[in-house]
Amino acid sequence: MYEFIIGILPFSDVSAEKVFSNILNRDLEFPEGIDPTAQQCIENLLTIEPSKRIGFKEISSEKYKNFFKELSWDHVYEQEAPFIPRPDSPYDTVYYARKFPFCAII
Repeated sequence: MYEFIIGILPFSDVSAEKVFSNILNRDLEFPEGIDPTAQQCIENLLTIEPSKRIGFKEISSEKYKNFFKELSWDHVYEQEAPFIPRPDSPYDTVYYARKFPFCAII
């Protein structure tokens, strides 16, 4: 969900070691202006302890209704996607923003 909304992986950084550090420290950056309900949902999905992590039941509940207002949970498989990417090749990254534009992708 983080990657879909923001365009990069949630714990991305300039090196594998920093990525692992970000994961272990749960160092997660959110851009200014992100929907607060979406941010809360992402944070709850990335809860370290699996037994405390939210699942489908919580995501489709009233708590996140405002963020998912365009989604009909009862007919989710029948809905047309609002955007379908059309890359020029399997290596086309035009749809992804780079957090560190001068670094190699891990």
